[in-house]
Amino acid sequence: MHRLLVHQSAQEALEFQREELSVRPTTYAVINASSGLILAVLLVAGYPPWRIAVFSAALALALVVHGAVWALRAQLRARPTHPLHLVTLLAWQATLLVQVGVVGGIRGPVFPRLGVALGVSVALFGVTMRGQKLTAGVLLAAMLLFPFAPESWTGPGLPAPHHWTALYVVGGAGIATAMIELSAVRRVAEISFAAASAAREEVVERALKRTRDLELLSGRISHELRNPLSAIKTLAQASFRAVSDAETRMHLEVIENEAKRIEDALQGHLSFARPIEKCVPTAVQLGELADDTIGLLRGRCATAGVQIRRKGDALAEVDPRRVRDALLNLLVNALEACSPGGEIAVEIASTHHGATVRISDTGRGMSAEVLGRLGTPYFTTRDSGNGLGVALARATFEQHGGSLEFESVPGAGTTAIATVPARAAMGA
Repeated sequence: MHRLLVHQSAQEALEFQREELSVRPTTYAVINASSGLILAVLLVAGYPPWRIAVFSAALALALVVHGAVWALRAQLRARPTHPLHLVTLLAWQATLLVQVGVVGGIRGPVFPRLGVALGVSVALFGVTMRGQKLTAGVLLAAMLLFPFAPESWTGPGLPAPHHWTALYVVGGAGIATAMIELSAVRRVAEISFAAASAAREEVVERALKRTRDLELLSGRISHELRNPLSAIKTLAQASFRAVSDAETRMHLEVIENEAKRIEDALQGHLSFARPIEKCVPTAVQLGELADDTIGLLRGRCATAGVQIRRKGDALAEVDPRRVRDALLNLLVNALEACSPGGEIAVEIASTHHGATVRISDTGRGMSAEVLGRLGTPYFTTRDSGNGLGVALARATFEQHGGSLEFESVPGAGTTAIATVPARAAMGA
């Protein structure tokens, strides 16, 4: 959906750009006014009368073409890509070529205007818009061919004082034209940036709304599913104590275990979906906190045949409940990665900025691809996992102002490296 919004905004900005960057009446006015001044210079210089007459006729025709362009826009609501605009633009170029051709060609003062027209056209529109290749090609071909035109066709050059005067007029008109068009480019850039910003804000607003909807849905799921699950577990436990048949007791135990598994999975989803609670940091010994967490897993480690040890200690200001849960998630992952006879090492050390907790296992390790996706919500390599443990652990350490990174070698184990600053962040 957000791609569609951005695409629509880009299309609207493009249409505005084509509309705004079309040649304005002020640009035509500057060009035509400079042509009038050149005509005056020709008269003062005593240029051949018939050439002045042709130049004047071309200038008058340019004014007619200019009027036609804006009449088309007003009456037909035609954009710069309209085919009739191409026709009128080519007609205007023809009048310009006639002006250059009868007043000295490459030796005349009007010739530089071809370069100005070509540069402005390509700078504003490139060569991708309809007709741009044709119009740019016409101007470029004229600039290349005029040097080879004989003087008998194009006429003599102007005397030095009059020639330089006319060149100043053409140069001044070129600078004025560039300033007018650059102001339009700036306006287009501002409008396009505003359109892109509006589209981005709309995407963000939709994402926030969807997040709020998910939070409400999570609360509803919690309310509607937890009570039935609790009732199922209670009835299964009561029935288990009341019956003596081995097969029935086995079935009831399966029911209780599966209800507990559903409850744990539901709690994991809800913990990730709702906003993370605010930290309540206090000064704690991380070694003691790790020992408490390891104590919860001693029985499982003994059953799995995995040794677990801790060394080192450090004082840090953290939320003990939140960090204990994060360490428990990391230790459970390490335990489940190990085979019988494996080892888990928890190493704690003080640093200049806080403390580091390294949890290393001798398990199967992970490939670079799996390591890159580790911590992505709902990504897991275990059949019974939901992928939220690492995501929640990382969120916890980052909420404290620290980080959680992983190193792994396939077949050689994995190391989780958690850091916390000396003073925890107080954000939510």
